[in-house]
Amino acid sequence: MKSIARLALCLSLFPAVAQAQPLRIGTSADAPPWESVDANGKLVGFDIDLGNEICARIKRECQFTNQAFDGLLPALLVKKFDALMTSMAITEKRKESVNFTRPYAPIVIRLVAAKTFPDRNIETVPALVSRLAGKVIGCQRGSTQEAMLKAHFPKATIRTYARIDEIIADLKAGRIDVASLNGANWQRQLVGELAEKYDYLGPKLSGDTFKELGEGYGIALRKEDVELQKQLDGAIEAVFADGTADKLAEKWLGFSLSFK
Repeated sequence: MKSIARLALCLSLFPAVAQAQPLRIGTSADAPPWESVDANGKLVGFDIDLGNEICARIKRECQFTNQAFDGLLPALLVKKFDALMTSMAITEKRKESVNFTRPYAPIVIRLVAAKTFPDRNIETVPALVSRLAGKVIGCQRGSTQEAMLKAHFPKATIRTYARIDEIIADLKAGRIDVASLNGANWQRQLVGELAEKYDYLGPKLSGDTFKELGEGYGIALRKEDVELQKQLDGAIEAVFADGTADKLAEKWLGFSLSFK
């Protein structure tokens, strides 16, 4: 009887154990304010805080792991991670291999160049494309910006980097003429000495301008994880409904999110 009772107790615990399994999330923590590593080696940022809020609503613990951006999708597909949350744009190309949750943030891309960049008063996208012919533009490897720049700036040289700090370093060193980053990234980067010498170049770029930039940022999942996607979509809806997402956006990004 005691053996049967112990077996019944163990079986009753299985659902709780399964529910408590951490959600393994891959991120590339080189893109403040979305995700970065602080002075104490801790992962911080909007995606980290929002991810923890989302996990709390599905009663899972977020377990974030930092990895280079261009290796994240392959790592998800071989099941190193359960999900990716790393300011990753939802694009048709990526949807060929993975699924995404509903978007949780809009995409705005800005180009930055030295204030001494000649004829920098550029107001339209066609004028920007023309003006950057023969120039070297830096962006993150594997990003939607790389796809967009290669598709629509054919006369520019596109140089790719593993990490954002490498892009900034080469911009300052004069090895590239222009750097391409998410607008929120620039809010954190374009300060102090960098802001004295560099400024935005041309109009804001988004998925409305170039389809390669995607529909917004979402959490990437394997295609077979349909139930997990439903849970995460519901949690994202909840953090918007109760105002949590906007509070975190104001804290980290400096603006409210447009997705509701």
